[in-house]
Amino acid sequence: MTLTVVAVILGAFAIGLIVLLIYKSTLTMHRDDQLFLDDASSHMHEEQTELLAKINRLTIPVRVVSIGSGVFLLVLVAMLFYPEAKRTAVVSKAGDLRHPANILAQYKARRNLARS
Repeated sequence: MTLTVVAVILGAFAIGLIVLLIYKSTLTMHRDDQLFLDDASSHMHEEQTELLAKINRLTIPVRVVSIGSGVFLLVLVAMLFYPEAKRTAVVSKAGDLRHPANILAQYKARRNLARS
């Protein structure tokens, strides 16, 4: 996958997560912590029960989208830093005098000096 595709997927997950969290918070604002004792307020009790069921149904999608966002964020960061780490490793190997490419270069340099 290219960096752009991963960034777009991460953006989609992030937007989805934001929308789900805003929706869940609006549902939570309408929730009342009340104790309904009489039958006259039974319709309010039913509304609160339905509201709690909606809030509870959102728990799994919020977790899935959160995990998806985290995974794609880690993939994006890894894709950004892996080439740089690989390039740094090659440079450090090139600077190492015991590296096979450097040993060969040293041998050729000594041989050319001996010929001259």
